[in-house]
Formats: sequence, C-alpha cells, structure tokens
Amino acid sequence: IKKWKIITLAQLPDFTEIEIDIDLGYRNFTTWEEQSKILEKIKGMAVNPKQWFGIELLSVYTKLRPQDLLKLTEGDIELSPGMLYIHYPTKKKNQLLTVRLAPDHVEIFRELKNKYPALPNVKFFRHIEGISGVAKDAPFGEKYFYKAWIAACEKLGIEGLDLYGGTRHTTTTEIAKLEGKAAAKKHSGHRTNKAFDRYCQMDEKESSDMAQFIIRRKTGADVLEFKKRTK
Repeated sequence: IKKWKIITLAQLPDFTEIEIDIDLGYRNFTTWEEQSKILEKIKGMAVNPKQWFGIELLSVYTKLRPQDLLKLTEGDIELSPGMLYIHYPTKKKNQLLTVRLAPDHVEIFRELKNKYPALPNVKFFRHIEGISGVAKDAPFGEKYFYKAWIAACEKLGIEGLDLYGGTRHTTTTEIAKLEGKAAAKKHSGHRTNKAFDRYCQMDEKESSDMAQFIIRRKTGADVLEFKKRTK
C-alpha cells in the first residue's frame, strides 16, 4: 500500500523563473532568382543529371517531397499525357499521388529515359556508371538530393538555406506573391475537401499550367501570365 505525503503550497521550494520562447520559427526561403542560381550550380556539378533534375522537380511541384521521388519507378512515369504516379506518398493517407507534368519536364523525362533505359520496376532515380562508392543502378540514397543542394549553396556562399526551404517553401511563397495564397495552397496539394480527394485522386489539368508558369518565371523567360480558371 502506497502512502502519500501531502505538501502545502507554503512548503514548496522557490523555483527559478524561466522564460521559454515558444516561437518555433519559420523555415528560411529565398527567391526564384537565387533558387535558379543554385539549381544551375547543381546542374554543373552533378555527374548524374538525374540528381539535378530531381531537385528541379522539387522546386516546381510543391506537393512532392524527396522521399516521393525516391519511390518513383520507370513504370510510374507516363510520358503521354505526362503524369507521375507516386505510390504510398509521404504524409498522405491515400495510396496514390498523381502529378501532371509541364511539357518542358515531359521532354526531360523522355531524354533521360532514352539515355538510361530500364525495366518498368526499376527506380528512376538511380546511380549511373562511373561514380565512386556506389554501384550502377543502385537507387539514390535518402540524402542524395540534400547533399547536392548544400554543396551548391556552399559554393555560392549561401548559408542557412536547406533543401525544403530553397525549393518547396520558396516556390510556395513566390506563387503566393504572384497568384495569392489559394493558388499556392492548391498547387502544393493541400486540399480542404477530404471527401473529394477520397474519390478523385487525379490531378487537375490546371496544375500543369501552373508548373509551366513556374518554370518560365524561375528562368526569367517571357511568359504569359497564369490565368485563373473561371467557374
């Protein structure tokens, strides 16, 4: 039988008052201009073009996470009409995430698939021959995109900007500036209508328009403004 000793408030010792900062802070982000410079540096440094291309995709399709890309197989890529199918995506209850690609990215996928052919069940993001310490066709490791990003930032003298901040968060913020928070939220895949998502998992055609808009904006090319669809 446990015996409990009752202590009054007056008997409690004095405790030092401690101030706690409950502000969790925000992830650092940058601009599309600087993001593009980092991507160009990665492209120039990478022996395997897929290392750059994966990060390029993360910078445009904000619903994607690095772990999602690592799951992508050759068979999960449909060049016509241009779709990615991510099975069991990160932080998603549904078992399929679809991404409609911009035409520019469809062509890059086509070129890479032709240059590095493989069976449908082989991971798309895999190593090529000639890289020290890794076997040919071995899947990319969990930190492979992150390491390339950090290495490029170091070369450019950029500090405190991680992969998520420089890709997903930067692009989401830039879209919000130009098209509003609703458009940014929609492109990132965060929906409020859960019932709709349960029965309709296909991505909307509008997202590929937004992706092409992002590509043009990032590179500073002339682009027609993204037109919001009317109901």
